[in-house]
Amino acid sequence: MNFSNLHYPWSKKNKNGDGLEVYTNLAQWIPLSVDPFIDIGYVLLAGIDQNDDCDDATWGLYNMIISIQPKLEDVLEALSEDLSELQQFTKHLRKTINSAKTNDTSSLKSAISQYVKEDPNNTIMLPKNKSS
Repeated sequence: MNFSNLHYPWSKKNKNGDGLEVYTNLAQWIPLSVDPFIDIGYVLLAGIDQNDDCDDATWGLYNMIISIQPKLEDVLEALSEDLSELQQFTKHLRKTINSAKTNDTSSLKSAISQYVKEDPNNTIMLPKNKSS
């Protein structure tokens, strides 16, 4: 399949500077801006099929993702002709989403200790002083 007209090669970058990283960046934002528990494969397939079985919530998630990166709809339409390419693409997005969630969780784990209350009866929670 030729993605040059879609600015979407499987290589890192094409001559226009667009490439897989555009969709990788999108996937990194999906857990933060759309839904942290999204099943990206299901949502994208439901959006491609545009069938009546798709519930409003799933359709809403699909439209939200497309509004963030409108070129994705053209890519999905082209990929829908080759199921293995579509599966490879959604696998990459799923992997990126999971990685983004893991990174966010790791950051939270290291920062949460700054906000643990020394006195649980105290209603004010301030960051601990880093020097202590």
